Amino acid sequence: MLILLLTVCFAMGQKTSLEHSRVPIYLTGGGSLGATEYYDAGVSPLHYLGLALGIDFGLTVEWKKCRITLDNTVGGCLAAGNKADSKAGAYGITINNRVGFLYRVSEPADGLRLWVGGSFNPYTDIRINQKMMNAAVGLTSMYAIDGNFRLEFDIPSRRRTDLFMLFADISLPLVALGERPGYAYVYNATSSSNPVDYLLDGYQTFAKAMPGATTDIGIFFNLKNRNRIGLSYRWDYWTTHNASVHRFDNAYHTVNLKFMFNIN
Repeated sequence: MLILLLTVCFAMGQKTSLEHSRVPIYLTGGGSLGATEYYDAGVSPLHYLGLALGIDFGLTVEWKKCRITLDNTVGGCLAAGNKADSKAGAYGITINNRVGFLYRVSEPADGLRLWVGGSFNPYTDIRINQKMMNAAVGLTSMYAIDGNFRLEFDIPSRRRTDLFMLFADISLPLVALGERPGYAYVYNATSSSNPVDYLLDGYQTFAKAMPGATTDIGIFFNLKNRNRIGLSYRWDYWTTHNASVHRFDNAYHTVNLKFMFNIN
């Protein structure tokens, strides 16, 4: 339904009252499909692999050599256990928000652009682990400061020089503040009769350098109405390594359909 709605909006190509503004503003959205790999030693000794689905939405504002981005990604997963326990599973949702700034530092050749910047990147993973009874819900939060790098290249064409654009994004969380529940690193529903108490009971807070990486590589088709349609492969990885008592790892491998609506 989301993809159908986005396609209809693209076909209409309507503009808002900001049409005469000189600052390009884009509403962004899309969907993703792929696989997820998940491991949480505080909950289960198993590694999980399963199906990943997601949606994303945001805003991009560009002027001169600057670009501000707001990206929100919500991913759901249905992960089955490995051969050690085929009946075990881990169902979950991942919420990833990013507010970033990019500056175009170089144009070494025609149609080639290099952007460098940074972002604030909060990340939350909520997981329901089957067969864990009262300790079934695991939660991991990280609040990261990222270094961001983006390379763009306009593919030459007889029709238009900017008809297609290749891009490659690399986002490196430089340092993150993490939070994990203290009882087996999942919620302990028996520690108190008050749900608020047990949800917040015994949290561990820690700092972690380089807790993962995100890459996004793909292509955009630029329409005449200045809207864009893109297709990309994204790899998103978060880990605590040994920063907390029990290690947490989560990786998404997805193919993404992207839409950018120019509203001015």
